[in-house]
Amino acid sequence: MTTHGTSAAYDNGCHCPDCRHANTRRVKAWNLKTRHGTQPIRVPIAPIRDHVLRLRATGWTLPELAIEAGISFHTVKAVTANTAAKKYVTRAVAAAILAIDPLEPVTFDTVLVDRFVNGEADWRQLTRDERCEAARRMDRAGVSRNAIAALTHLNSRTLWAAFDAEEIAS
Repeated sequence: MTTHGTSAAYDNGCHCPDCRHANTRRVKAWNLKTRHGTQPIRVPIAPIRDHVLRLRATGWTLPELAIEAGISFHTVKAVTANTAAKKYVTRAVAAAILAIDPLEPVTFDTVLVDRFVNGEADWRQLTRDERCEAARRMDRAGVSRNAIAALTHLNSRTLWAAFDAEEIAS
């Protein structure tokens, strides 16, 4: 007979608290080695939160980040919440958020932007960069900035950044 407090004793039919605890430790260790690999399932949230704050400083909104990362808005909001209770985030969420580059080159479909500016396309068909370009074009055409904000569904920080970029470029 094996001694109590081991997973072998649990396998032999002893279900005392010590043997159950030993079996739980064995199952958790097996899951980490075989199912999840050697990397931890969760990673510290601080670098992810810093990345989100850098993205927010460049004009990204939380819903835009959620759409771009392919995760829910509430998950992104939970990452930004500065609470002591939230210390870790899953590897999948961390990888999705870190994949967003705040300095990605701006690319847009000029034909689609032209169609939007002329009223032939809906704002939902445009990416964030295309909406920023449409806002710049409408600003040059003399459309009021309140109307631009209503048409492009961009927040004021993103619009001001787009307008400032236009003034710096010219």
